[in-house]
Amino acid sequence: TNELDEGNVKTNLDNRINKLKEIFADETSPKIEGIKDNEVTKEDVKITITDELDIVKNVKLNEKEIEFTDAFDEEGLYEIIVTDLAQNKVK
Repeated sequence: TNELDEGNVKTNLDNRINKLKEIFADETSPKIEGIKDNEVTKEDVKITITDELDIVKNVKLNEKEIEFTDAFDEEGLYEIIVTDLAQNKVK
């Protein structure tokens, strides 16, 4: 930041503060698409996770953090929990 003039530093800080305000005001839970709650299928399942602010903190499968880009291709009962930065959760 030493190389930026005062206007750019202030603008950068204002943008960051506004983004933080937006995150803290967020009351909308992320959405999970690709399978419905309690749905049973014999097909591989690939889920899509969306968040109003596009800031997903983590995705847990059976209490273990995962990358949600992989398809679920093993038999079993899965519990998926998605949390965004504002701590909104969806199962």
